[in-house]
Amino acid sequence: MAEKNENEGLAEVLKVTVCTPDGIRTETACSHVVVPGEEGDMMVLPKHCGTVVPLRTGVLEVHHPNNVEYLSVAGGSMSVEDDAVTISAYAAEAGEEIDVDRALRAKERAERAIESEEEGRRIHLAKAALYRALTRLEVHDLTRGKD
Repeated sequence: MAEKNENEGLAEVLKVTVCTPDGIRTETACSHVVVPGEEGDMMVLPKHCGTVVPLRTGVLEVHHPNNVEYLSVAGGSMSVEDDAVTISAYAAEAGEEIDVDRALRAKERAERAIESEEEGRRIHLAKAALYRALTRLEVHDLTRGKD
């Protein structure tokens, strides 16, 4: 995958690679990223100290000088070392890749399952599915410039 050239003129850059079990989803340079950490969102700038952080399902923001690239990520981890950020996610989708109808159907299925269950593992799985669907729809809307 070619590295994006949107960061010409930046004094300091961060190299970001997003990997899933299916391979590299994106590889680019940027000014900073905002990742959905398990303890909350976390911004990473150039010269950040080395770290490893578990990720929750959420929106990954890759900030370039003239735009923001949004990806829906489903859990995983982020590691930072020497101005390189590596996101290892169970799944990652850019907004333009998201099938909105499929995400809406998944959202509706999850909502029905949550309403029908009283407790237990099934409701936990349904809530996780609902959050993944809502995150995918949010990334789709952010990519399209909607809020």
